[in-house]
Amino acid sequence: MLKKIKYHVLNEKFLYCLFLFLFCIMVNYSFDYIFKIIYALALFSILILLKDTLKYIYILFIVFLSVLGSLYFPIGQIFGSPSYNTVLSVFSTNYLEAKEFLFSIPVFYYLSSLLILILAGILLIKKDIILPLKGKKWLFIFAIATCLHGPIKSMFSGEGFHLYKTGLPPIKFMIDFYRSIEKFKKDHRKTISVLNNDTWGNVSSNPDYSNYILVIGESVRKDFMHTYGFQIKNTPFSDQAQGIFFKNYLSAASSTQMSLMNTLALRENDELQLHNNIISLANKAGFKTYWFSNQGSRGTDDTAMANFARKAQVRQFLKSGSWSVNYSGSDEKLLPFIESALNNEDSKPKLIIVHLMGSHPPVCKRTQDQFDVYFRSKDLSCYIQTIKNTDTVLKKITKIANEKKDKWSMMYFSDHGLALKMQNNLDSQLHHSNKYKQNFEVPMFIISSDATQRTEITAHRSAFSFLSLFSEWTGIKTEKIPENCHFLSNTVCKNQTSVMLWNQKTVDIKDLPSDPG
Repeated sequence: MLKKIKYHVLNEKFLYCLFLFLFCIMVNYSFDYIFKIIYALALFSILILLKDTLKYIYILFIVFLSVLGSLYFPIGQIFGSPSYNTVLSVFSTNYLEAKEFLFSIPVFYYLSSLLILILAGILLIKKDIILPLKGKKWLFIFAIATCLHGPIKSMFSGEGFHLYKTGLPPIKFMIDFYRSIEKFKKDHRKTISVLNNDTWGNVSSNPDYSNYILVIGESVRKDFMHTYGFQIKNTPFSDQAQGIFFKNYLSAASSTQMSLMNTLALRENDELQLHNNIISLANKAGFKTYWFSNQGSRGTDDTAMANFARKAQVRQFLKSGSWSVNYSGSDEKLLPFIESALNNEDSKPKLIIVHLMGSHPPVCKRTQDQFDVYFRSKDLSCYIQTIKNTDTVLKKITKIANEKKDKWSMMYFSDHGLALKMQNNLDSQLHHSNKYKQNFEVPMFIISSDATQRTEITAHRSAFSFLSLFSEWTGIKTEKIPENCHFLSNTVCKNQTSVMLWNQKTVDIKDLPSDPG
């Protein structure tokens, strides 16, 4: 009998240690840093020591880590470990977008979050199990050495001793998140303080057209467009349109805010100058400026894009006021505003910026679950349909512009692409990512009222050089915008293959793998 009881107690203690170790693995994995078993062992050691000496602190740690890990697990699998982009996305996301995002997360990720909570529940229910351990001193040394390995290594490399260099995921997560929030707040304060005061200097303009229409698409990767070689004919208008088609245009980043900030604003001496953007430039050049958006605006404390839009002389957000509760409008609702702008009799040339919702996930929400052609999965079929719907919007804008006597030119590009993720080896779903080439390989073309042929530019063009391209297109010149290459040609220009990851580091597109999905 005594042997049975002893065996039962030992077995129970073994299971408790096993559940605790699994909990440490799941918590470390939830923050999406590169998983290393040594960090799971270090967290396990810390919790074992706390359980044996500071029981209530141990309980608080289990509760805190389980809540933090379960909440961030789904986000981490999509957006990665905390970065500037994560914070930017949180602060720029409205209620509707947050709701759509949560409903678009694969169920598997929520089940993983539930597993973390279940493990935590078991550990708390069985918290009174005593784990008499030998070698506590060595456990302590191991845990401290693992936590301080990064800072000490940094010190010996000459960078100084910095705790944020630690590799233990829970600590690294909180430090990275805090540093990203502080950087975002600093950048936001700076943006608000200077947004009204551009420093373009002398600006001249010699436009070839009366109306310039810039259409910004959303989440479209070019390899899903028939006009860029996709097998399904989902771009009938673009297929036959005459103009300049860029075959290797790269978005600056793979999320809306990061991409468009680095596309539409001046970067000088490696510093982004949000006050010097295309709206302030066009205003200074004497253009009549318009911004029509199917994306959101919240008020004075807003995203960079919404603040850019407010500098336009005429602006309209379809999503305003109560939109955040239940708005789900088609991009075609922007057409009356575009028509009104084109009908406005004005001697000034016009710059009309149109910001679409396009193919923003969840894509089936954009199409009301309808699609013309089934391809691999419902999600992909809806995605292909959203691209066709955008193509239809471009066709209708062209029709409205052609009804006017004035000459016009229209540019279209997408802010970034998406990545594919296989679910159960059957269901392909789309999500944001910055890991693959296709997250940055997006469509870009310019059509006009007087175009008579279709020209393809195969040389790489980077959104980091967009202002130079924009200057050529509109005829707006300023000494701050480089004119070191002819971007509306097939000339090979320097530094056209860089893209920005979510941690704000730039890499060469050639160094990224292709999307395996």
